[in-house]
Amino acid sequence: EIPLKIWFQDQTYDLETDLEETIETLAVQIESITQLQPQFQILMLENYHMPLDFSKQMSYYQIQPNQTVVVLGSNTIAADPNQKMSEVQIKRLENLQAAGHPIGIINPKNMCYCISALQYLASCKKILSHVKKQPDTDLVGPIKQLFLKLEEKTDANSQFSKFLKYFIDAHPDFKNLMEQHDAQEALSVLESDLHLQEMFELQTTKQQLQFIPLTIKQEFTNVGESIQDFLGEEKIIKLPKLLQLQFVRYTFDEEKKKAQKISRKLGFTMQMNLNEFVANDVDKTNYKLKAVIAHQGTSVNNGHYVCFVRQGKKWFCLNDNVVQYVEEDAVLALAGGDAVGFLSYVCLYQADEKEKE
Repeated sequence: EIPLKIWFQDQTYDLETDLEETIETLAVQIESITQLQPQFQILMLENYHMPLDFSKQMSYYQIQPNQTVVVLGSNTIAADPNQKMSEVQIKRLENLQAAGHPIGIINPKNMCYCISALQYLASCKKILSHVKKQPDTDLVGPIKQLFLKLEEKTDANSQFSKFLKYFIDAHPDFKNLMEQHDAQEALSVLESDLHLQEMFELQTTKQQLQFIPLTIKQEFTNVGESIQDFLGEEKIIKLPKLLQLQFVRYTFDEEKKKAQKISRKLGFTMQMNLNEFVANDVDKTNYKLKAVIAHQGTSVNNGHYVCFVRQGKKWFCLNDNVVQYVEEDAVLALAGGDAVGFLSYVCLYQADEKEKE
């Protein structure tokens, strides 16, 4: 069974159901909490505004845990199978949804890499607070306005179009809209544009880093082993407020003369620390996972990027303009092992000030 949210007459109800049952069975369950008989019900999904077919199984519509099922109708008027949600109803539902989770951004074409990078940054209040203090330059101004739309959970699509113009003008390498680009590269550029380097800066005895690169070797099972391999004898002498881990999932195949994706699992956790790698005089810090950019495809320059973000205690998958609640286990499963699914590419951890030693 999975939990669902039932939205009826501007109120939300909780319900658990079995995906192998039919929509008609779901309607009977809904009657028990709304007193609206099935023959008067029109059921729709929050992101699918057409009536659901009562004869089909719920699994047919790929209903996800905690997804909202919209119930239209009344006990005085028979259900019209051709009825659609009115603009007012759609707006009310969108407002209700926005109060509970982040909002998405429509992908005009091949911009999932950029949308995911923006959502990754916008998920963190420390970053939003820092960006608000930046002067309104031609590039920073549109980003500030876009982040404000995402924070207020109002329509961000028109502002994204404005941002895109300035972003491409400032960074011609991203000019070809017919081509997919690397989300981590876009992320690095945005962090530089917004002067965020200090928040991400990690210093070792030999170097300064914005990202810790995680090589995925066959003998490694978790990120700690990869970090140890990268640092070697080096010690960390400065920990960042925001820790970024980049999964190096691509290697160049000399025989085939092309990049090869590494889908092997490299486990990460919801909470972590780098205590075993820091110098003795460095305050130890605990970190909590805040966001993950994930990629599906054979190359960083094709396939699709999405961003998983934590809001409070809940996790959401931001797939362009589609936003879905996901369980923690689904986030941790991004660690790898599935060659065709989404795999972790960049992780953002935020220092837990309450637990800082």
